[in-house]
Amino acid sequence: MKFEKLTNDLLENKQYSRNEINLFGGDMIARIKSMINSVLPPAELTVLETLHNQFTKHLSDFTNKTYIQISGTISKQDAFDDALDFIRTKEGIIKGTFRKESAEYAEFYAQGLSAYNNAKVEEMKALLNNYVLAAKKHQAKLGVDFVNEVTALQTAYETARDEQVDKKGDNSSIQAQLRDSRTALTMQLSSCILMIASKHIKNPEGFLAYFNFGLLEVDNDKTGDDGVVNPPEEKK
Repeated sequence: MKFEKLTNDLLENKQYSRNEINLFGGDMIARIKSMINSVLPPAELTVLETLHNQFTKHLSDFTNKTYIQISGTISKQDAFDDALDFIRTKEGIIKGTFRKESAEYAEFYAQGLSAYNNAKVEEMKALLNNYVLAAKKHQAKLGVDFVNEVTALQTAYETARDEQVDKKGDNSSIQAQLRDSRTALTMQLSSCILMIASKHIKNPEGFLAYFNFGLLEVDNDKTGDDGVVNPPEEKK
């Protein structure tokens, strides 16, 4: 790999993933610190190490935030599925208790099961609320356990939904920090590479001793340019 292409790629900030940049920078720092006669000025190494530490921290913050979002999405989907299973399985009880053509049945299933099967997030909240109100209204025939169970499912769904919103929050500041720290690190990496290269014009082997270019090819999945798994799309 020619260093001209490498520095251009780093400065363009596109080709390499965040994980690759992090690994490459950390390895480069470790190699230089282990050398007795490094051609890189100590002050430049100090700047590089500081910027690399900042980038590592911001990458960790971003990764943690992403996985928190994933856990929130999964928890809400589980609560959604539990509520939907209850409504589907109890439809026979409501039909047997009130008759399918009755006004009472319509209080629970105005559009049959289709409204629940096709419900989106906000729609399910309203549908569950209506279902609980109808269950409480007809508690004498349906029983206390029926009412308590559907009320608990409603509470679980709304709690999971609210927690997911809190976990998502506004991560724009984290993303901005990560973007800015990457830019600063890649610029310093490029500057250091050029400094080292200028001292090894006639000694390419000496130049290569400072780097492990294989680390720039370890992250084959460039999705999101970070090696971080994106939160799953919500089914509902």
